[in-house]
Amino acid sequence: MRQWAIPAAAIALPLCLIAELLPIRSYSTADGLAADSINKIVADSRGFVWFCTPEGLSRFDGYRFVNFGVAEGLPHRSLNALLETRAGEYLVGTQRGLCQFQAEGGGKFTTYLPGNNPYENAVNSLMQDSAGRIWCGTADGLFEMLTAHRFRRQSLPAPPPGRERISIADLLEDTGHRLWLATRSGIYVIDKDGTVRHIEMGGPTHGTQNVRTLLQDRYGRIWAGTQDGLVLVRDADKEGRYGVQHVYRGAGDVKHLDVTSLAEGPDGELWAGASAGIVRWLPGERQPAFRMLTRAQGLIDRQVNTLATDRAGNMWAATEAAGVMKIQPGGFTTFREQDGLATDRVWSLVADRTGTVVAVTTSESPHDAVNLFDGARFHAMSVGVSASTRPGDITSCCRRGTGPGGQRRGRAFAGTHRSGRRPWRGDSRRHVMRGIWRCFRSSRIRRAVSGPRRRSRRPNRGSYAGTLPRRPSPLLETVPAGTSW
Repeated sequence: MRQWAIPAAAIALPLCLIAELLPIRSYSTADGLAADSINKIVADSRGFVWFCTPEGLSRFDGYRFVNFGVAEGLPHRSLNALLETRAGEYLVGTQRGLCQFQAEGGGKFTTYLPGNNPYENAVNSLMQDSAGRIWCGTADGLFEMLTAHRFRRQSLPAPPPGRERISIADLLEDTGHRLWLATRSGIYVIDKDGTVRHIEMGGPTHGTQNVRTLLQDRYGRIWAGTQDGLVLVRDADKEGRYGVQHVYRGAGDVKHLDVTSLAEGPDGELWAGASAGIVRWLPGERQPAFRMLTRAQGLIDRQVNTLATDRAGNMWAATEAAGVMKIQPGGFTTFREQDGLATDRVWSLVADRTGTVVAVTTSESPHDAVNLFDGARFHAMSVGVSASTRPGDITSCCRRGTGPGGQRRGRAFAGTHRSGRRPWRGDSRRHVMRGIWRCFRSSRIRRAVSGPRRRSRRPNRGSYAGTLPRRPSPLLETVPAGTSW
């Protein structure tokens, strides 16, 4: 009979469970991508995923890549941004102007120049606000795209000392219809009346002032990714002045975060691409408890340049030099000893009605183990209590869904390899069963084994806490021992 490690389906266990290996599919130039270094990812309303690279534009339809370069009409091979307008048009930001892309007829690019010098024509970011206006953030200022492809320069304060120009890396419109600019000299906020406010990041180094990306989450909080960490922006005071609420400079074993991109997952997770991997903040946590995803979790490269979510809920992560990763919400996540399991020889897996996940493992040591999942790792508890316990005594676990009157009891049951359907006897297996049952009831990670309990007068067929239902219960969550995935 074969044992197996836990490949947990994401339908049953959300992707928020940090594990050894994530469900990742990688793409590179070998698959048809224009370049392995990617500057921007955009998922459009038609289901295409676009990649702006230093070697041109790539479009992915789920099966193959179609590339566009200088030969197809781009004014420069290096691309920084792409925008799908509400009218269905595609605008591409390049190092030499703004291009309008027409997909009909094999693809045609028409180039427009926002400014009068190379810095003003290097388009780094694009955005369409709620009023329909299209904004171009360039290496030297902000431009509004008018009708007939004309441009108007937005007035901004003079650059701070030491800066010759205001280079805009990202654009954001908040729920109050204010326009936010991420620059190398902090953040600028343009109110609806045209007033421009500058947010001093207040960091100990110039890296905090270098803001690369902005995001407003579903709770209305403004996040800024900087060279010196992830910044949570403080709400405006009575005078309308913003500030820095907190700077998160590290996560896990990484003491210095160089944040390059931000995205929000379908379930409200905050994702941050960084020079050391991906940082995630799981939803529902009052205080940010950031978790790092690195090569140990399956990432194909150390640095992540940009992030984007497609219509299917996949998170796309572009790397510095190894292509792009598609992290799937549906798939398998592998848990092994590195994730807390006593061993990767797993006999059974069950989740109770509170969401607690329990795995039964067996090993060559004298004791089997019950492993409880806390949302990030498994915690193994030895359940052997006497010399008569042998490896493989516990072979499966499940929970009974309903009791009299349709009420959920949530009790846990476990079967053993040696007892089968025979009544329990006064040996260590009784203690093992009670230990598992108590763990399910308390949902706490502790060994809960007590003394012998008086045997029930009813014959016990396969479990300690009562008999199993005569008919299979729709809420019975058991995995047969020896199943191979």
